Amino acid sequence: MKNEREQFLRNVSEALGRTALPKNVVKPDWRGDVQHQYMKGCTQEEIVEAFKTQCQNLTLKLFETTPEKIKETMRSVIQEYGGGSVIYADDEQFVSYGLENMFQEMEDRHEACFVKWEAKQGKEKNIEAAQNANIGITFASMGLAESGSILQKSSSGCGRSVSLLPITHIALIHKSAIVPRMTQTAIRLREQFAKNQENFPSNLTYITGPSNSADIEMVLVVGVHGPVHVAYILIDDLV
Repeated sequence: MKNEREQFLRNVSEALGRTALPKNVVKPDWRGDVQHQYMKGCTQEEIVEAFKTQCQNLTLKLFETTPEKIKETMRSVIQEYGGGSVIYADDEQFVSYGLENMFQEMEDRHEACFVKWEAKQGKEKNIEAAQNANIGITFASMGLAESGSILQKSSSGCGRSVSLLPITHIALIHKSAIVPRMTQTAIRLREQFAKNQENFPSNLTYITGPSNSADIEMVLVVGVHGPVHVAYILIDDLV
């Protein structure tokens, strides 16, 4: 991965007429910083409320829960979207919240069939499972109050297909992870991976509900380029 990145950057540098890769990046001296001023001074609760307001303008459903009731909420949301085949990311949070055990209980009761995205299964098998799934479940990294979007990171334990191929995408997000706008997601990512650049996600996707297209005769069609349904489960982890 490191060699591929260096070769990519080397090609860009050569195209710009440079003889060597730059060792650092000099930030421009911006005349303004409006991107940092948006919602500056707002409390986290106010930022969360702005996020919820924006979600009302999107073709998605927003559910709220607490860490103590997350299993109950998840079961209800899965049932609302028809159960069936469900694929979920290989994320430790599914274990820590007791969701993985709950998935097994639901499967034992024939309420749904669950498959975990696992790197050891191989890319093609994982993608096939996602393609055949009715529901895909992930933990989103952050949410954007400005647009109601979520930031979804790809990794060996959570390929893009988990949130893209199933008919329904259910994303869990913590209230503490809601930020004003895209600017703050970049800042948080830089801080998080500053000393661990090798593990930076291979892909970052901003998701703002299901895709909406009205290209043909101005008729709105939902879910053309991804899930038909998108649901957020907002976890109240604010103390």
